[in-house]
Amino acid sequence: MVSGKPGAIHTPDPGALRQAVQIAEGYFIEGNIDSKAKFDRLKLALSELGLEEELFVKFA
Repeated sequence: MVSGKPGAIHTPDPGALRQAVQIAEGYFIEGNIDSKAKFDRLKLALSELGLEEELFVKFA
């Protein structure tokens, strides 16, 4: 994720994000992410780390 698209995780440009949340001076992350996008990012991160089989989600 970081190597392919580093601006998808953090950026110094708040205008590049749908809803910018400042985490440090000059650095922003995207806020207000829907559940599908969160799972898509988790899946991508786990795949990059070779851990895609480690995520199990149980809905009640």
